[in-house]
Amino acid sequence: MKRKIDKCDSLAVAHINLKKEFDFIVETNIEYFKRVSEEEAKRIQLQKQYDESVEALKKKKSNWALPTSLGVVGGLVVGMLLSN
Repeated sequence: MKRKIDKCDSLAVAHINLKKEFDFIVETNIEYFKRVSEEEAKRIQLQKQYDESVEALKKKKSNWALPTSLGVVGGLVVGMLLSN
C-alpha cells in the first residue's frame, strides 16, 4: 500500500512540474506572438509609408528636360564662340 501511495505522490509531483513547465511555455509563446504582432504592425506601417512616398515621387513631374537642354545648348554656344 505504501508503494502505491509513493507512486501516486511521485506522479502528482511529476504532473505538477509538467504543468508548471507547460504554463511557462504557454506564457513565453504568448509574449513572443505579442511581440511578433507588434513588429508586423510596425512593418505594415513602414511599408505603407514607403509605398506612399514612392507614389508621390512617381506623380511628381520631372522638370529636368528643359534645364538640361538649355545647359547643353548654352555649353555648345560658348564652346563655339571660344573656338572661333
